[in-house]
Amino acid sequence: MSKRTILERLEQIRSTKHEAQIHFGFRHSAGFSLLETTLFLGIFSIIAGTIVAVFLSTQNARVQQLSVARVEQEGTQIVAALGKTIRRAERIVPP
Repeated sequence: MSKRTILERLEQIRSTKHEAQIHFGFRHSAGFSLLETTLFLGIFSIIAGTIVAVFLSTQNARVQQLSVARVEQEGTQIVAALGKTIRRAERIVPP
């Protein structure tokens, strides 16, 4: 083989290798690696756990607030009923 033929063959190999790198990009571009999948699941679990914790905390605070409001409303009704009974009273009977 002549020097020119060898140089042409080397250039051909280089261009083919370069085209393969451009075409395929990374070594395994068809899917996700185990590390990528594990990282995704870990990050997703942390975010989902945080969202669920915030939701449950908000729900608990809402239930507690509703309970306090209900007790206050019942207390107001009791005081109103006692006031009405006292105003209607004609006399005070000692025990």
